[in-house]
Amino acid sequence: MADIVLQVRDFTGRYSGLNGTFRIPVSLRTYLRAALTIGFQNGAVARKASRPLREYRLNSARGQFGLFYDVSGGLCLHPSYHQIESSEKGALTFRHAAIVAKIVAEQHMQIPWLANVDEMRRQGRLTINETTNERGDYVGLDQAGAWHVFEAKGRSGGIDGSLLAAAKSQASRIEIVDEVAPHTRSACVTDLGANPITATLVDPPPQGSSRKSIRFSRDDFAQFYYGNVANYIRAFGEQVRVDGLPEYSWASIRGIDEALPEAIRAADVYLGLPTRIVHAPRIGMQETRLVLELESPYAGLDQIALAGRMPDWQVM
Repeated sequence: MADIVLQVRDFTGRYSGLNGTFRIPVSLRTYLRAALTIGFQNGAVARKASRPLREYRLNSARGQFGLFYDVSGGLCLHPSYHQIESSEKGALTFRHAAIVAKIVAEQHMQIPWLANVDEMRRQGRLTINETTNERGDYVGLDQAGAWHVFEAKGRSGGIDGSLLAAAKSQASRIEIVDEVAPHTRSACVTDLGANPITATLVDPPPQGSSRKSIRFSRDDFAQFYYGNVANYIRAFGEQVRVDGLPEYSWASIRGIDEALPEAIRAADVYLGLPTRIVHAPRIGMQETRLVLELESPYAGLDQIALAGRMPDWQVM
C-alpha cells in the first residue's frame, strides 16, 4: 500500500467538507481494479469477443504497472518513465490521470460509478447538444443518485496554472445531466512526477457561454458501465469461490498478462461481479445499492472485485 496526495479546494455548501489536503492509500489491487473498470469502457472490447482484452490492453494498460514504486510510503513514478518516447508517454499520462480520477471519485467523493462521455456517445448510449470536446470527460453517479462531472488531466513534469484553468473550464461547461444539474463539476489534475503522485481536485463555478446538456437513461448508463465486464466474465468465467463474496461470478485476468508485473502473472487473480449483474447489467445500479453495506477487501463501491493473492507495489 502506498499513498497519493490529494489537494482539494473550491467545493462549497454540502461538499465543503471535501476541501483540504489528504493522503489516500492506494494498493496495487485498487489501482488495477480502477484501470480495468476504465479500460473495459472501450467499445472495442465488446466487438472482439475472441480477444476481449487486446484493444483494452492497447488502450489502457500497457506498461503502466511496472512504472510505479513505493518510495517511503508514497506512490511514485520510476525515473525510467521520463525516458519513454514523448507521444507514448503523453498517452500513458492521460490514461493514468483517468485512473487516478476514478480512485479519487470513489474514495474521496463516494462516487462509485464514473463513465466516459465520448465512449458512451460512440456506443449510442448518450446524446449531447454540442459536438465540441470542450466539456468534462466523465459523468459520475453517487450513492444518493446525484450526478457529477469530472474532467481528468495529467502531466509527468509538473502542473501549471494554464492546465488547471483549462480543466476547470471544461468541467464547468456541462450544465445538465439526465435532465438535472450536476451536484459538482470537478477538475481532477494529476501530477504523476510529484513525490508522491499528487492530484488537485477543484469544483469551479460555471463559466463560459457554451453550455452542454447530456442525456441518457440510467439503464443505459448501467449497461455501459457494467456491460463489457459482464461480457468478459460470461465468456471466460471459471468456477471459483471467494470467502465473503458467495454470490459472485469470476473470470481470470490472465488475458492481460503483457501489461502485468511478473508477480501478478504468477498469481491467480480473478475479476468478479455479482452474478445477477453479470446476467443483467442494466440492473447494476439498483442491485449494487442493495449490497453497498457489504465490506470486502476485494470489491470497490461499484462491487467490481479483484480476488486472489496479489502483491503490492515494489519498494524502492
